[in-house]
Amino acid sequence: MAQQKPRSPETEMKILTRRLIFLWAGAAALAAVPAWAQEPPAAEKCPRGAVSEIPESLRAVQDETAGTTFYRHQSSPAAAGGEAFFLYIGKKACDVWLRLRVQFPGPRPAGTGRIRIKADDKSYAFGARRLTQSDEAKALGYWYDELVEPDHLLMLFKVAGATRATVRLEGGSRSNEHIVTDSEKQALTIVLGAYHSLGGKLTQDTSCLTCDPALAELPSDAVEPA
Repeated sequence: MAQQKPRSPETEMKILTRRLIFLWAGAAALAAVPAWAQEPPAAEKCPRGAVSEIPESLRAVQDETAGTTFYRHQSSPAAAGGEAFFLYIGKKACDVWLRLRVQFPGPRPAGTGRIRIKADDKSYAFGARRLTQSDEAKALGYWYDELVEPDHLLMLFKVAGATRATVRLEGGSRSNEHIVTDSEKQALTIVLGAYHSLGGKLTQDTSCLTCDPALAELPSDAVEPA
């Protein structure tokens, strides 16, 4: 019997995208549209992505000064002080982008940070140049919170569909490791689906890098084999 040829990354991305959209559509169909997620006025409609298509499990936080709305899954912690791995969406006018947040309790490690992610038999690693430390005594912790690069999308699909996934943040002489929970995987699927519904691209291109002008000047951390 002939051995099946391995799929290319492009083919694998297409298959995972179809699965994601199918799974998210089922979850969205079960969720009622929240009161704040009404259809915008005609003048504010974008070519794609009505806000009314966002499931109720996502919460909106508005930055009125910047004119930006962030959408976070209700299971994602609002403050530091605990372990977490999650995505959230930023939207300003018709621009939409994704951000990834990884957080751990305790003091921030010294030196340049690095994140290593393992999803079943796949491993990924990328730099974490900017780690923020909480100054709250009751919620001491630190986190990585950056724009999702196009090269990170396949990794996120893998984590969302993995049987077992771990994320390790290394810095200096120590590291912290977090096992991605089933609820976090489900939240990843829902957020990725909502991002796609709002017009976000689930492909490895560079179109979304300019969605957040404030982040356009950040150095790129391409995913590389661990």
